[in-house]
Amino acid sequence: MKGRAFNKKWLRGLLLMGIFATLLWKINSFGWLAINFVDEQDNLVVGSYVTEGAKIYDKVFTHHQPASYLISAGIQRISKANTIQSLVKQHRMVVSIWSIAWLVFLGLRFGPGLAMGMMIFELVKKLYLGNMFLAESLTVAPVIYLVLVFIKGTNSKLESVFIGLMFALVGLLLAPMWPLVGILGLGWLIRWRKDVPRIAGMVISALSVVVASSFFVDIGDYIKEAILINKEYYIKIAGGDNMVVSLVKSVLTPFEYLVEAPRSAEAGVIKVMVLLFIIGTLYLLKKKNYKEAALIWILVSLSNLRNFELEKIYYDGFHLIIWVGLIISMAMFLLSKKKKMVWIGVLPIIFLLITNLNLLREKANYEEDFEIYYSRIFNMSETIRRTREEGDRLLSMPDQTLAYWKTGVEPAGRFIFFYKWMSGVEELREEQMDNFRSKPEYMIIKSDEGLKIGEFLTEYQKFQYREDEGASEFYIRKDFFENMSDEKKEIVKYYGLKEI
Repeated sequence: MKGRAFNKKWLRGLLLMGIFATLLWKINSFGWLAINFVDEQDNLVVGSYVTEGAKIYDKVFTHHQPASYLISAGIQRISKANTIQSLVKQHRMVVSIWSIAWLVFLGLRFGPGLAMGMMIFELVKKLYLGNMFLAESLTVAPVIYLVLVFIKGTNSKLESVFIGLMFALVGLLLAPMWPLVGILGLGWLIRWRKDVPRIAGMVISALSVVVASSFFVDIGDYIKEAILINKEYYIKIAGGDNMVVSLVKSVLTPFEYLVEAPRSAEAGVIKVMVLLFIIGTLYLLKKKNYKEAALIWILVSLSNLRNFELEKIYYDGFHLIIWVGLIISMAMFLLSKKKKMVWIGVLPIIFLLITNLNLLREKANYEEDFEIYYSRIFNMSETIRRTREEGDRLLSMPDQTLAYWKTGVEPAGRFIFFYKWMSGVEELREEQMDNFRSKPEYMIIKSDEGLKIGEFLTEYQKFQYREDEGASEFYIRKDFFENMSDEKKEIVKYYGLKEI
């Protein structure tokens, strides 16, 4: 009888999660072509180079970790997208599937409280671009799992192998998670110090992922670009404080968020979850569970060591998504210690579903979304694809990276993006200036990012896209354009590019 009751309980749980997953799929479908963001484009373009046999960090520069590129390469190998629209849509569908799979897994592994916590997170994550194919979007659920399994513990040797796999995945996705992953890894080694098989399972599985990934990576350039340049330049810009100061600020983030959070329905729900997180840890202190309270607070704090401005969202605030996911899941984990209290999680779910009712009623218009968010880069890339000649090159700055995807044009140098912080690195600045001096056939320039490039632009024909009030982003070298056939010049006009 007990077994039968147990089975019925889990079947009901799976049914409810299945219903919610269906609603979530419907809501997320509206984000499959909405918003155009360079970090996602970078993942897609470098992923396409991997499918062509290039090693990461060799063909083009990047200071990011390699896993998102490798995952994209796998998706592109399987899906064989032949348009920008299908490329973006397929990657975001994968993010939706990934998220739903983790929701079900975490719910089954840690109980209904965590299932509700993940439901809440899935309904607020669009505030931090959680629907996009970003390293942060892919990392958040595995991080939640690693933190929870460490707090609750496990007796399964098989799970130690899975823990190792998730350590490697998180580490290869997002370098800012390394301190958190390092603390958790050290904790497991101490906890399992007398259990060699479990330690071996965790370490060997983690190393197997790292070794397998290394075949697609230029190790020398990885050390230079993703470690040394990050350490010497980018981390100082992103963080700005030493580690001790950053940790102190991170510990205070929940209190700061209550004051500085943006105004929106989603942010309001996150505030409520932050309050529940604070109350839950106070409850642990009341019960004299000092170690658990301290452990949870420290692990959550380690997810926001870069101390991002908490009032920012979307493009400026998406790095906060890991912290938001952990706060919500930990709040529900703490509530689940009081079985009657855990059902409080139903209220924000109902509220968020009501605020998304318009999405549940309507049908996503992918053509309209594509026109709004991607028509500019699509028309420029098609112009290049249909007018280029063998060996032609493109220089894009700072970040119109999708122009490189499937156009058959080579990057003018190693940079498919170039930001102002890179102008402050002498080696990178001079390398980019040499790329301008090489006079590539095509350029897409939104801003000079601190470089003096005016002298080079005089040798290029400027083009206005549609009716953009004289703004010029697209350039074709004058001598190259003058020698184009009339047919190719008509193609330039066809895609909305007007000489100015």
